[in-house]
Amino acid sequence: MRRILLAILVVAACGDDKEKHNPDAFVPEDAPADTPVDTPANFCDYSEQHDTTNDYNLASGYAAEDTGIMFTGAASKTICGNMNVGHFDNTNFSIDVDDYTITLTADADVVVALEGQFATVSNVGVFAVDSSMGKSGAGFFLGDHGVFANHLAAGQYHLSVEAYDNADKAAAIPYKVRIIPDNPTTRCPTVTAAANYTEAGDGTLNNGNDMIVVDYSAQPYYKTTAAPTDSPEDTTSMVALTAGMKYRVSGSSASVAAQRVSYFDGDTYLIKTGAATDQLTIRLDWGGTTADLDYFLFFPPSGTTATPIEETAKISTTGPEFKTIAVAPNTSYWLWVGAAAPGSSGLPKPYDASICAEAYTQ
Repeated sequence: MRRILLAILVVAACGDDKEKHNPDAFVPEDAPADTPVDTPANFCDYSEQHDTTNDYNLASGYAAEDTGIMFTGAASKTICGNMNVGHFDNTNFSIDVDDYTITLTADADVVVALEGQFATVSNVGVFAVDSSMGKSGAGFFLGDHGVFANHLAAGQYHLSVEAYDNADKAAAIPYKVRIIPDNPTTRCPTVTAAANYTEAGDGTLNNGNDMIVVDYSAQPYYKTTAAPTDSPEDTTSMVALTAGMKYRVSGSSASVAAQRVSYFDGDTYLIKTGAATDQLTIRLDWGGTTADLDYFLFFPPSGTTATPIEETAKISTTGPEFKTIAVAPNTSYWLWVGAAAPGSSGLPKPYDASICAEAYTQ
C-alpha cells in the first residue's frame, strides 16, 4: 500500500480519477500506546502517540490514530509528530509512515500543509483519503514544506505523513501537519486581466512546444519528445513569479491525438519562481463541456524521462483544474497543458492558466 514510489511518481488511472495515490483499504482507528512515544510539541491540537502501530508498512497491529480533531472550517488545527527512525522497511523503502484520522463537521475548503526539516529525505508527502478510499489530496514536500488544497465533504478522513529513502536516517525529524481553512475563489481567482503571456510557438502542426509525451499505456509515463525543434514557450515577459502576484497564461489545445498517445496537443511553458516564492496555486479554466483539460508541473528534464512535481488529471470536462503546489524559490519549471485522449472533443479548445505566486508562512 505504498503511497510514494522512490524512483518516480507514478500516475494510475482508476475510477473517475486519474491521479496518484491509491491506498488499499480503510483501516481501523486508534491503537494501544507503544514505545517509543513521539515527543509532544508546543501548540498542537494533537500529538502523535503510537509510532510503530500507526505505520501500515509495519503491518502487524496497524491502526490509525484517532486524533479527536473536529474541523469546523472556522479555525486551523495542528497535528504534531515525528518521522521516527529505527524501523526502516527494506521492501517499501519507508523510513516512517504516520496515519491519523480527523473529522470534518461540514463541507469545507482546506489547505493541508506539512512542515519539517526534510531536506535530506528523498520523498516525503502528506496525503488524505476519505472513508470510501477516494483520494482527497496529496502534497509532496519540496523546499520548506509540502501542501495541497481541496474542497472536502463532511466526514472522516485519514491524514498520512510518509517518508521514503534508500536507507534509514540517523535521527528523528519532528513535523507539523496544519489543516487550514481556505477560500480558493479569493486566494487564487481566475485572472481576468490581459494575459501576461499568450502561446506563440506551437507552429502550424501544433507540435512546436510539446516537450513532453504523456503515455499511460507504457512506462515511463512521461518522456521527452524526440523532435529537435521542440522548445518551451518563452515566458520571459512574465519575468520571475513574484510572491503575492497573479499571472495569466493563455493558449489553445489542438486535436493532434495520433502523436500524443494519452493526450491531444501538449503545450509547455517555461516559468521561474521568484526569490520569495515557495508555493504556486495554478487554476486552469476553459469553456464548454466537451474537453477534458489537465496540467502538469515538471522539473525541466535533463534526459529522456520527465518527472512531474504535481498533476491535475481528473476525468472531467468542466473546469477548473486547481491545485496548490510546494516549489523552490529561484527555480525553473515546465507548466504543461493538454487535453486528455480519449475524453475530449470540440478541439481546438482555448484555455487560461491563472498562476498565483505565494510565500508559505509557517
